[in-house]
Amino acid sequence: MQSIIRKNWFLIAILFVVLIGILYPNLGILLNPNKAVQKVILFILFVNIGMTLATETVIKNITNIKLHLFMQFYIYIFTPLFFFILFSFFKSRVSLDTLAGIYALASLPTTVSTCIVFTQLSKGNVTATIFNAVLANILGIFITPLLLSFLLKDTGRMIPAEELLKFFKDLALTILLPILFGQILRLGLKGIINKNKNLLGILSNIFLLTIVFFTISFAAKDPDFLLTVRNSSYIFILLAISHLLLILIVYYTSRWLKFAKEDRISILYTTTQKTLAFGVPILTAYFVNNPGTLGMAILVLLFYHPWQLVVASILRHYVERIIR
Repeated sequence: MQSIIRKNWFLIAILFVVLIGILYPNLGILLNPNKAVQKVILFILFVNIGMTLATETVIKNITNIKLHLFMQFYIYIFTPLFFFILFSFFKSRVSLDTLAGIYALASLPTTVSTCIVFTQLSKGNVTATIFNAVLANILGIFITPLLLSFLLKDTGRMIPAEELLKFFKDLALTILLPILFGQILRLGLKGIINKNKNLLGILSNIFLLTIVFFTISFAAKDPDFLLTVRNSSYIFILLAISHLLLILIVYYTSRWLKFAKEDRISILYTTTQKTLAFGVPILTAYFVNNPGTLGMAILVLLFYHPWQLVVASILRHYVERIIR
């Protein structure tokens, strides 16, 4: 039991903070007056991301253009289009907040750490995974908000053009500035940062859990939010199936395009995962004035993230035999 808790402490902690946020919403609001604490935590989180983001990898590994283009196309064009078309059939049955949450998930970049770990365990092209994971997260600072605005135009949850410009200015201060600061710190402290990578990862997870707690607390104050969650249970089943379909599509597409075995393993993990570390703070910034939508977007992501890890954990035992 101790071993299970150690290995899955973050998933258990997510369930715990979501439950506490729903049961005791006033506690989150009390601990986060005017969202000031959340802003400080977001700044520290992005400094931490900046310190651990290996942007030198992007510069070193830019030659395999076909592979990189395919991965970025799948992350930022195919996947959002897939979700948009699939859930257009359920528009009449899905609340606007839930739909916004699904589109928000579709617009996010890949994970930075887990896709690299699974690629390494499956003997795939680790360099390509690192390159595209870092590149996708850098591009995501700009692409994710633009994609969201495009996908949300029919839901009434999009940011108007003039507010979107203001959002990008705020984004520069709340995301780009701390990431750049983290990158500057990395230049002088690279050895120390690499040595303490696990500790920095744990700190990032704690910051994420805190933001999730505050987000759910604010959303749970609205009774309509809890009603939306209860009425959207079947959506989570659809999301689980969607992830499996995306894996099948990218598997057969990469085989049809005749990528090398190591590249196809890298593609399988890198293109089908969605980041929680980047997702929570950027969605928090985007939906800051709509707590109900933000709460639903976070819940969708909180469901999808552990599910993709479960699927990846199963895949890694068979992927070497499947991909030839």
